[in-house]
Amino acid sequence: MPSKKQPTVPEWQVILEDIQSQNRATIEAVEASRLSLEQQIDRVERDSRSRDAVLEMASRRVSADLRDLTSVVQENTTDIRALKEGIQEQTIEIRGLKEGLQVNTVEIRGLKAGLQEHGAEIRGLKAGLQDNGVEIRGLKAGLQDHGAEIRTLSDKVGAMVRIGERVTALEQRRD
Repeated sequence: MPSKKQPTVPEWQVILEDIQSQNRATIEAVEASRLSLEQQIDRVERDSRSRDAVLEMASRRVSADLRDLTSVVQENTTDIRALKEGIQEQTIEIRGLKEGLQVNTVEIRGLKAGLQEHGAEIRGLKAGLQDNGVEIRGLKAGLQDHGAEIRTLSDKVGAMVRIGERVTALEQRRD
């Protein structure tokens, strides 16, 4: 039986097929890298959005706390003014009582008892003012804690921005 010779493939066609195969492999590798990079960018974007939401929530909470503290300080200021007016009124009363004491000894005894009661009230008010001062210091400490939390979150956002810049630089190098 005569043998049939297979038609020979030109050498350039073999080289061309080899180049095409290498090009396909390169395209697949580039595509895989692109998909991986897109996934990383998506993950960084999700993380960033999540952190942004936490920061926004913390900022709103700090703002609300600040408004509450401002309201409490204003109330305390109003109370202090009212107490000062009360003290001034009591001082005027005491002067009047002293004049009355000179007129009547019996009234003096009654006024002394009244003064003792007012003294107890004043001590009670002072104790209340001291309690308010302690409470205000506690609120200030809480506000400082919130400031530290905000600085920490701000540092984290800064780190995320730097990561974003690196990703952008990597994308530009890739292009």
